[in-house]
Amino acid sequence: MDVKTQIVIQNNEEIVVKFLKDGGQLLFLGKDEQTYRLFKNALITALSNSSIAPTFIKNANTEQILTQIEMTVLKARNVFIILDLKQPQEYGIISDIRKNYDKSRVPVIVLTKEIGASIINLLQEIGTNSVLVVPYSPVNLIEKIANTIKPSGLGEIIEAARKLLSEKQYDSVLRICDTILKRKPDSAAAYMLKGDVYLAMLEEKTNTDGRDEKKQALHFYTLAWRGNQKYIEPLKKLLNFYQTEKDIVRQLHILVELDELSPLSIDRKIDIGSILIRDFGRKEEGIKFLDSAIALLKKEHEGTDKQISGIYQRINDALKDSEPELAGRYRQ
Repeated sequence: MDVKTQIVIQNNEEIVVKFLKDGGQLLFLGKDEQTYRLFKNALITALSNSSIAPTFIKNANTEQILTQIEMTVLKARNVFIILDLKQPQEYGIISDIRKNYDKSRVPVIVLTKEIGASIINLLQEIGTNSVLVVPYSPVNLIEKIANTIKPSGLGEIIEAARKLLSEKQYDSVLRICDTILKRKPDSAAAYMLKGDVYLAMLEEKTNTDGRDEKKQALHFYTLAWRGNQKYIEPLKKLLNFYQTEKDIVRQLHILVELDELSPLSIDRKIDIGSILIRDFGRKEEGIKFLDSAIALLKKEHEGTDKQISGIYQRINDALKDSEPELAGRYRQ
């Protein structure tokens, strides 16, 4: 091992040790105690500290899991969650966590054997900070945790700018973004952040219509998308804008783009199918999306009867006014 690699490993270890010493808490959420022990032993090996004991939250119902996370967040200065998820139907817990805590407040790393692009995109879309492929080495584990706690290089600058954004120091954030763009002209992350600045400014508007801020936000989110067409976040921001504006044509366009990037989202397929049928009269295309959502739930997500029934009901509700006969096909 060369000296540079040794320094990087040592720095990663120091970041994780500091996180724990400063009152940080590691939570391991999974069903399997053996997997937890492997994780714990990898930490002990990497940090040469046998006293490390991450909290093990055995998979229970969602409400119990969220309650345990909330209790830990209230007690600990910082919280970091490791999720051992075996199947896509378990991914819903990530969305539930994100309803209460953003990615900087409670980072989440998912352990998975799945490394396909569609799985990775889905995990990132619903709020995962990073993914660690199983099996992993102690060095890989510490590297993932350290880089999530304290991003290096451009990531570190972006995180610092995000902190300034939360403090409403908009001019400072825009200057940082412009500096990044001088070094890296097509930086999707910088364009995305500029869009976030103008969105924050728009949300503060009370006496004016915020037309300029909206135009700028849309402009920079579009540039972020063009800069990296595998980057999902700008598309989600654009979708939110078009939903607010009730621009069905652009909504459909963005939804289809998202579905191509991340094809395992059941909700999105239902949205696309419903819009095609209800707003454009394209029944045949729409039915394909609706049926693919049901097939996806049954196959990839191994949905329960209750979940499948819920999907049928959602489709029925979306179509019952505009296409009551077709809606009847999705009644259980």
